[in-house]
Amino acid sequence: MCIVLPFTLFSVSIAPGWLAIARARHATTMTPSHVLEAMPGIAAAWEASGGGVIDPRQSSTDTQLCTGAKFAQSWQTASYFGSSDTGPAGTKFRDGDYEFMRDDARRTPLYYAAIRKRLAEADSPQVVLDLGTGACALLALEAARAGAKRVYAIEAQSDSAQSAREAVAAAGFESVVEVIEGLSTQITLPEKVDLLVSEIVGSVASEEGLYATIADAHARHVKRPTERRSWIPHRCQTWGAPASYALHCGLGRPDYDWYQMAGPPRLAADDSTVQLVAAPQLLEDIHFTDGSLPGPGTHALTPAPCTFTVDGSRLRANEATYAAACTPEAIASEGNDADADADADADAEAMAMGEESMAEEGARAAATFALLASRSLSGVALWPRLELDPASTIVVEARGPGGEPMQSSWQVLLPLLSDRPLPVAAGGAVTVEMSICLGEDARSPPRYTLEGSTTFTAPSE
Repeated sequence: MCIVLPFTLFSVSIAPGWLAIARARHATTMTPSHVLEAMPGIAAAWEASGGGVIDPRQSSTDTQLCTGAKFAQSWQTASYFGSSDTGPAGTKFRDGDYEFMRDDARRTPLYYAAIRKRLAEADSPQVVLDLGTGACALLALEAARAGAKRVYAIEAQSDSAQSAREAVAAAGFESVVEVIEGLSTQITLPEKVDLLVSEIVGSVASEEGLYATIADAHARHVKRPTERRSWIPHRCQTWGAPASYALHCGLGRPDYDWYQMAGPPRLAADDSTVQLVAAPQLLEDIHFTDGSLPGPGTHALTPAPCTFTVDGSRLRANEATYAAACTPEAIASEGNDADADADADADAEAMAMGEESMAEEGARAAATFALLASRSLSGVALWPRLELDPASTIVVEARGPGGEPMQSSWQVLLPLLSDRPLPVAAGGAVTVEMSICLGEDARSPPRYTLEGSTTFTAPSE
């Protein structure tokens, strides 16, 4: 469900050629540079359509911009769940996904360091369980190399489990690592383990069935489940913040319907077309040592409403980022990606206007689009954070401490709060509450609900 808010900032019609670019290069790909390359075309087409916008620097009083509305958005992470040809239901990944996780320099080396540290500090050889080992069995093999006595590597996908067995054999650790196909909640191990290693963490930390899986491991798989040293990670969080999204600003009905997507946009963590308008806050906090994790039913993830204050310095920085992606030079270089008719129209217009006028028009379009995109609210960006060692000194961040874009194998989830972006102003507030509805077991996709309101009464900038 989504309540479409009454006061929207954009009413834009995008030329078909530029729309094709945006669809082909939508940020649900893992290549944010593709989205940046499409930005000039989106800005140019938006400007050519007449814009239909309200300039946030002006209002009826020329001193204030006042608006407020309530929103509600609900989604289910069904895309993560499915069935393999021969195995049970489980999380679905492609080979490219595993390779991207393997090569994540801010993730994999930190997991390796935490595994080596934990096993080196142990008084005796340890039995390890790797949940969701994946096609490469990366963490299971690292535990074996670090001296684990025995490693059970569980994988739900049949083809990935077979690839994991091949990786273990190639590494020469068949006598240490046993790959078991299935869901951990349906498997009984020969013994309880000293250490459970996992990376079943989504863009929203719990979206891969984390609560049910860890609760089951508490009861059946881990020797000392209330101790931090029994888990890597021992804590997972979901952080979030209100954000502007340039493509949401530039693309809208009737040409582009965001709600026809299977779920909220999943964006590369270093996609700079997504910019936060307020400092991030903690929205979900999962302690693996907690013996009373949520079970089936609906639960509040935020104990109290989180109120975000829109930061004027962030708005100005966002404007500069968007402007840099929409420069006249970039608009000129983007021409190769438009269709032939659009190229012909652009050439004819350039001849009529002259090169200097074209440059001025391009600069004006870029500046206007950047201004309005930066002062808009598309949704609440969500991403995970993991604490790997007992002292919480080895930490995996999907974005920077202040929510800065950076490369990560995790994506940023952006539930859109309305059909079109909402205007924001420095000093305004966005209040958010988040809840989860859990099914009977780890195979049931969780459903999330994000509710809140916006309140903006601030001096114009």
